[in-house]
Amino acid sequence: MIKKTYLIFSILILVLGVASYFSFNVDAGNLVTGQAVGDNPPPPPSPPPSYLVGGDVDNCFVYSADCPSNSITMFRVGTEFFDSAGGAHIADVDNDVFEWRMCCKNILSYDRGNRKFSLFSTGYTQGGINPDIEQDYGSHVYPAGLAKDNSNFVELEPEIANYIEYSEGECSPGYECITKVSSLDKCQGYDFCNSHIWSCDRTFPNFNLTSVCYKPEQQTNCIGWQSPCDWEGYKIVDDVLLYCSFGIDDVQNPEYPSPNYEQGLCCAVGEYAVYDPVAEEYVSCENTQDFICGFDDENDFCYLPVNTNSNTPPDDFMKQEYFDQLGCVIWGSQEACCWNVERYGSFGNYYCDFNILTI
Repeated sequence: MIKKTYLIFSILILVLGVASYFSFNVDAGNLVTGQAVGDNPPPPPSPPPSYLVGGDVDNCFVYSADCPSNSITMFRVGTEFFDSAGGAHIADVDNDVFEWRMCCKNILSYDRGNRKFSLFSTGYTQGGINPDIEQDYGSHVYPAGLAKDNSNFVELEPEIANYIEYSEGECSPGYECITKVSSLDKCQGYDFCNSHIWSCDRTFPNFNLTSVCYKPEQQTNCIGWQSPCDWEGYKIVDDVLLYCSFGIDDVQNPEYPSPNYEQGLCCAVGEYAVYDPVAEEYVSCENTQDFICGFDDENDFCYLPVNTNSNTPPDDFMKQEYFDQLGCVIWGSQEACCWNVERYGSFGNYYCDFNILTI
């Protein structure tokens, strides 16, 4: 009898332990947070298998027909993309000689307001009249920056409003791979030149390919500047890039679609939503200029001269010169002036939680 009691007690402890684990340790992406409200956008359908050639169906994938409505056609791609060590050419989105399309999700529309990026440059044929990507053989790819300085190149369309990065290795956290390009040759300091492209799964034992990565950015439900919005994301309205702001902390709490989720306000990039405690809602957008904390102006709260290359932190960042300045680290509130953090719809030097810094 005692053994039976112990057995039942052990099973009960096991059940409670498993239940406790799933209550507190389930990954946030799979955790049910509450009943969805009526205007919650349904999850996008997966591509029909008959048209899917390969790739990441949640981000970028190759399709043998028109891209699904919840994705954007980035370019067309040759059939060597997956199965050949030689790599493939790319073609214009309307070049019917190339059957395969590269489709990507969470792309901000072509009407991109004041933020636009191109993935690649391509060359010209016939005396600089027709871009190579319009020809039957398609084109090699070059860095996008070449087209700005050299009339022999043209930037690939569509240009998008998502942030782009090129990485000799894998993509940074928060970025997804579109394609890889050969990097055996360089153009004016860029990581690749006159290149073929491959699937993101392609690796070679003797050299690294350059990953071409984008930051997926979902679209929110803004209808205009200072209009209400329900979930994080961007929307281009009347050629102005808006994002859903949730105040100074820039965090929605509780998140949509939880019951009583925090409703935001559509502000321009670089603005934040101002909360009215009487109305108990966000009522206006104001500039975040007063929140910027450094680094290259002697009048800034945290002054550290920046490098010639503005894409890297100042030489003294996270060194003694940084910690000695009262404006760089606020020990009482555990805040620090952070370099190029994502905040208020873009990137900038803002105060952030000291604990996220890597010392």
